[in-house]
Amino acid sequence: MSEAKGYLKAAKQALKDDNPEYCIQLAEDALKIDPKNYFAFVFIGKSSHLLQQIDPAIKAYKKAIEVDHDNITAWKGLFLIVSNHNDYKQFFEFAGDYAELLVSL
Repeated sequence: MSEAKGYLKAAKQALKDDNPEYCIQLAEDALKIDPKNYFAFVFIGKSSHLLQQIDPAIKAYKKAIEVDHDNITAWKGLFLIVSNHNDYKQFFEFAGDYAELLVSL
């Protein structure tokens, strides 16, 4: 697990250094070690969003939510995407799912 943690630490730094491509690569390396790593999916979602790769960003955030439904970090990232696009169906699906999460807390 510590090797995956090293990849994630480097991915976080790559994101801070405005290098989303490298962040994705490092997060994917972490997923090879720990296929259900929440933060690896979040880093991929954030980096993909920065690169305007919306579908991969949504997919990554949804994977993170599958791994840890109660952690709101991926929910926030997904919200930023769906609230800034004109796909109202997707927005209201997200809003319903998020409301269910808030009620369960």
